[in-house]
This record gives sequence, C-alpha cells and structure tokens, in this order.
Amino acid sequence: MDKLRTEYRKWFWDGEFIDNQGANITYQDGQPYHPYSVFKAKDSTLGIAIANYEDCSVYVHVEWNDGSKPDKYRLIDNQDWNIVSHIIELPARSAAIIL
Repeated sequence: MDKLRTEYRKWFWDGEFIDNQGANITYQDGQPYHPYSVFKAKDSTLGIAIANYEDCSVYVHVEWNDGSKPDKYRLIDNQDWNIVSHIIELPARSAAIIL
C-alpha cells in the first residue's frame, strides 16, 4: 500500500484526510461498508483508500456524494487499472485505491 500511496501521493500523502466525507460505499444490499477513507488533493479531486479484512471477497457499490461514480480503481497487488462499473469486487485480505 505504501508504494501506491507514494505513486499517487497527490491524494494519499499530500492530500487532506477527510474521513468518509465525499463518497458513499455500500454492500450490494445497500448496507454501509467500512473501512474506507477519502482524501482530498489540493486541486479538490478526491481519492479513496478501501480495505477488505475478510477471508472472502466483498462486492461494493461506490459513488461520490453527488451521485456520480469514480472512474477507475486499482488493487494493491495488481498494477492494472479497472473501470468502475456498478459493483467493485475486493478480494479477500486486499485493498484498493479508487480515483
């Protein structure tokens, strides 16, 4: 995760931690999902760091407070960016950043 934080330091090192403000993450059934944190860059763009501590994958819906969806996400153990569709799969014991 430190490698990703450094690579995307605009949000995750130099940005302002704003707790869960600015984004909503829920399970598929609409129940709130945690843990996640939102970071605000100096240019006011937002980034999310999200973790899954469970022993199985979780499926979450992510949206900004204005109802729009983020563009992309990247798992900590994969350099490929994925397009945010309706649902994001977070593998067991993994984390991702969402931009």
